[in-house]
Amino acid sequence: MMKMKTLVMKSITMALMALIVLSCEKDEKSNPTITWNNPADIDYGIALDETQLNATASVEGQFYYTPKAGTVMEVGAEQELSVRFTPEDKGSYKEATASVLINVLPAEPEIIWEKPADIVYETALSETELNATANIAGTFTYTPELGTLLFAGNEQELMVEFVPEDTERYQPVSKTVLINVLKQDPVITWEQPMDMFFYMGDPQPLTEKQLNATANMEGTMNYIGIVAGATVLSPGKRELQAQFVPADTDNYNTVTKSVTVHVSESAGYVRDVEGNKYHTVQIGEQVWMAENLATTKYNDGTEITLYDGSDNDIPMYEWPNYEASNKFDEVLGGTYNWYVVETGKLCPSGWHVPSSAEWTILTDYLIEQNYFAGEEKNSQGDPNVAKALSSSNWDELETEGPYTPADRTYSELMNVVGFTAVPNKRGKFYDGVVFDEVYWWTSANVSATLGRTRLIDSYRAGVDIIDAHKSFRHSIRCIKD
Repeated sequence: MMKMKTLVMKSITMALMALIVLSCEKDEKSNPTITWNNPADIDYGIALDETQLNATASVEGQFYYTPKAGTVMEVGAEQELSVRFTPEDKGSYKEATASVLINVLPAEPEIIWEKPADIVYETALSETELNATANIAGTFTYTPELGTLLFAGNEQELMVEFVPEDTERYQPVSKTVLINVLKQDPVITWEQPMDMFFYMGDPQPLTEKQLNATANMEGTMNYIGIVAGATVLSPGKRELQAQFVPADTDNYNTVTKSVTVHVSESAGYVRDVEGNKYHTVQIGEQVWMAENLATTKYNDGTEITLYDGSDNDIPMYEWPNYEASNKFDEVLGGTYNWYVVETGKLCPSGWHVPSSAEWTILTDYLIEQNYFAGEEKNSQGDPNVAKALSSSNWDELETEGPYTPADRTYSELMNVVGFTAVPNKRGKFYDGVVFDEVYWWTSANVSATLGRTRLIDSYRAGVDIIDAHKSFRHSIRCIKD
């Protein structure tokens, strides 16, 4: 019995000693030291990465983060990040945990807004300039606002404030860009002056008839190198230049504009019985009036009857109603039916209405001088010399034919001999084609009802021969006896 007790006690003692040994072994594992500071604040939308999840330990091992790398956290302050550390030497080190706090701030939206192109004063700000975009939905508010007119000046500030729809995750932001507002050019309106004449015996200076440029705003118009009422132009194509200085020089530029005036050398002038003055030009051996006759009296002083709307055979005149342009008003002259021509008393003394043959002498001379455009004659056999006889002031028309007075090719031929023909009526073909034209009576009597005319229009290049009813009213160019 005693022996049995001894054995039991011995077994218990050994078991207790084993437990003590195991306990000692367990207590010998160390706690790793984890170092992990609170990360810097981040904006919403930034995924967690090694910048935030950067804990270190005193021994080798694996880190397991919550939330894990790549997580996009919601906006909020002091949000917890935690890590569990598993040491490689599990026999010597315990697992460990740690946590830090991070602030996730509302993000700044990205605004894309390039510097706008320069604009000109009086250009209202539009979506062309106020065209910022953002990487999220929201509302743009511009200063200055849409439609604002900025004064001229460089590097003026435009600002936009952007308020996102999602105000919890994103914060309002603003952006500025700079824009240049250039001075505007005033608009000078100055039509080409009517062709002029130079005659040494009676020089005609430039006047407000030629110097009539206007601008679309207040300011001062100066004519460069010209004294109104004193400057006389010599024959040729002469350039006139105007300079406009705006009253508002802060927002508008000083501008210039040039026009060309054609000056023909006059052979002198002649007056009709009413005292109307007509310049004359010598073309070959002939001397022609360079302007349409404008008398209301015969050369004996007798009144010519004003046209009353009838088509009878009474000699009558009327003033043309050329509604297409008023720039020719002072040079259109009158129009007369053929019965006035028939009296032989229409032109000033020493002058007469030219015959059809005298017109042919004129056009033949122009061909001899190579003053034709394109071919010498058109398909109808008419001489293509209309340009040489026509004022440079004919209007350009969409429907003009080639080499006509309204066509700008062969411009060097325009009015080369100073005849200065201008249109005094506008016609229209059955197909809607619009053209300008001028007819002149000749003294040729074709029949009891027809007289012969010469025609220049903007549809053909030739000087046409047209037989017209004697009651029609046409222009007159007198030729010297």
